Amino acid sequence: MAVKVFHIISHLAMGGAERVAINIATSGSAEAEYHVVEVLRGRDAVTDTLLAELHEAGVQVHRSCIAHSKLGILLFPLRFLGLMLRHRADVIHTHTEVPDLSLYLWYRLFGWIFPRTRYVRTIHNTELWTGWKRIGKRVEAFFQRKHANVAIGRGTAESYRRDYGASAPVIPNGVQELPQTPFPGLVEGARNILFAGRMEPQKGIATLIRTVKQLAERKDIVFHIIGTGSLREEAERELGGLPTVRLYDRMPSLASRLGGVDYVFMPSEFEGLVLFSLESTLAGVPVLANRCPGLEETLPPDWPLMAEENDTDTYVRLLTAPRSAEERAALVARAQAYVREHYSFAAMRAGYERLYLNRG
Repeated sequence: MAVKVFHIISHLAMGGAERVAINIATSGSAEAEYHVVEVLRGRDAVTDTLLAELHEAGVQVHRSCIAHSKLGILLFPLRFLGLMLRHRADVIHTHTEVPDLSLYLWYRLFGWIFPRTRYVRTIHNTELWTGWKRIGKRVEAFFQRKHANVAIGRGTAESYRRDYGASAPVIPNGVQELPQTPFPGLVEGARNILFAGRMEPQKGIATLIRTVKQLAERKDIVFHIIGTGSLREEAERELGGLPTVRLYDRMPSLASRLGGVDYVFMPSEFEGLVLFSLESTLAGVPVLANRCPGLEETLPPDWPLMAEENDTDTYVRLLTAPRSAEERAALVARAQAYVREHYSFAAMRAGYERLYLNRG
């Protein structure tokens, strides 16, 4: 009989953690039956695309009807109890703090009913529980007691040991190589730079804005900026009127629509292990990034397209530097070889399925 695995995610939307959960759930393994459970209702441009992908793979999806984060977390225990009584999951796998906290609350109330259930929790970031440190300590004690933790990379494992005093095995994120179509909106004759990510401080939005404004007079450099979040209005206010900026809310299937992009720009302050960096590399697009924990792991050692401490002048120099087609191709080949060696999609799925099947 197949082991029954519930992946609990914040919501069906664009995000690295959600992508990892979906990649595992759509593996087609005959030894596992996968379910995906939302804590909050996903309702953006990529939700329908993700739902179609999951349904096509035969994954059962349990949607939430609540969009408000605090209310969704508080009501999750009762809702999830119904799912567990109906489906009796063998393994519950959580991704990011909202599902982690939701599961912790459920376990405190109802976990005793399911003594044989096993737990897996993926640590997706190098900094956890921002603004929630007190409750975070209790949740971390729970996951440590359950020996549930898995880190997505060396940086997340080291940060977790530093902050919470416990080690976690590493299963690196894995990515698939996808056929590419041209990015919609490319400006012919210009150097097309892409930023895609949540509009939150972690993603280096302040640095993004400074860099774009410093290059505003360069008509041959066009920035395509994709994302929503708490800093979206600031980005629109600062950059929306510039002729060299294109702003987008979301773009479904972005990882397969990178053809023609010259560089992906990632000025993150910190990360876990960035799937989009890996996906961009495999799509043949060089990544220009900040040297920060979690992000630097996705690129070869001594990667030349990297800034220290989000230095804007370095970004301007790298973005404007002349680079021949041969030089760019050599950079791409070097980065692709590194990603293929260290971030195998098949190895990631096999690593998690060994945990689910209790094979070490």
